Amino acid sequence: MSLPDFGVYHHSTRKQSEILRESVRDLFSHSFDIAGIRKGEEIRVLDAGCGSGFLCAVVASYFPNAQITGIDLFKSGSLRDLSLDTAVRNMEILGFSRRVEFVTADLTESLKSLGTFDLIVSNLVLHNLGQRRKKAFGNIVEVMKQGAFFVYGDLSTSNEPEGSDSSHDVLGPLRLIYEQRLESKSQYRLQIFRNNIPNR
Repeated sequence: MSLPDFGVYHHSTRKQSEILRESVRDLFSHSFDIAGIRKGEEIRVLDAGCGSGFLCAVVASYFPNAQITGIDLFKSGSLRDLSLDTAVRNMEILGFSRRVEFVTADLTESLKSLGTFDLIVSNLVLHNLGQRRKKAFGNIVEVMKQGAFFVYGDLSTSNEPEGSDSSHDVLGPLRLIYEQRLESKSQYRLQIFRNNIPNR
């Protein structure tokens, strides 16, 4: 039986990538507990920058009735040998194909055609966009339902002061409800935001 291949992060070995993913899986699962979304709830989830589908698999395992859309440009960058075919194959191997779909999309362009979501997740993606991540944050906010959660794990950039949310200006409509750093990788930070703004 073949195993899924979620790839190797740049500046990392395969073993280091797998260790990091295990820690991230635990953090995201814990964050879902904190958010209080019932495991059996039928929710729509967006994985913003899904790569080879790792976080889609984490979400699909945790929420058995979730419908998940993973978006990415599916070009090798921070994840080596990234391709849409690999993401699709991983979901087939894990038995999640009926609940996970992939769409080629740019986070810095409008996502409104995808509809709205109850939960948006993103891991190790937006720091790669530099100043363009503010546009991506804005696009994410636009597709969040009222009461939706945004669970965001990423590296803190070196030019952000400790505790600064200056890079998240466009997340202003959202309320930060939780934050945790990864002990084994101190620059990694997971945050949970909630959208309390009524849908327009």
